[in-house]
Amino acid sequence: MAFAKGDVHYAEYVWDFAEDGGAVSTIDLSAKDGYEALPEGALVYDVYAVVETEVDSAADGASVSIGTATDVDGFYAATGEASLGANTVLRAGETAAALLWDDTNDHLTLYRPGSTANNQKVVVAISGEAATAGKIRVIVCFYHPRENP
Repeated sequence: MAFAKGDVHYAEYVWDFAEDGGAVSTIDLSAKDGYEALPEGALVYDVYAVVETEVDSAADGASVSIGTATDVDGFYAATGEASLGANTVLRAGETAAALLWDDTNDHLTLYRPGSTANNQKVVVAISGEAATAGKIRVIVCFYHPRENP
């Protein structure tokens, strides 16, 4: 399914420990069956992360970041599991993340994926310690501009 040009889209991606595991690694959510990468030229204006199942690890040391393959914490900087309880909703700008937040001027920015495939992939990166549980739904809000007539 391609994202139609000239429309606003809400692309959903899911990291689920039960399906994807929780090893310290970067997991390409857009490569999973039923999902696709962001289209080149999209204007990403917001990203939500909805924690459906609490993120946990053996010694409370796991952190999760969300971004693209070239900037794994571009949407959300590494967030410790203590802040990732069930029903938590994170929104762009709540953590310093370079693709959607300008720390210098304290305002939201837009992210525009280029033609390089790694700029279009939506990923979750687990760091610090392997996760032993968790499920996070990532909702990327973007406009896909139409071509000039």
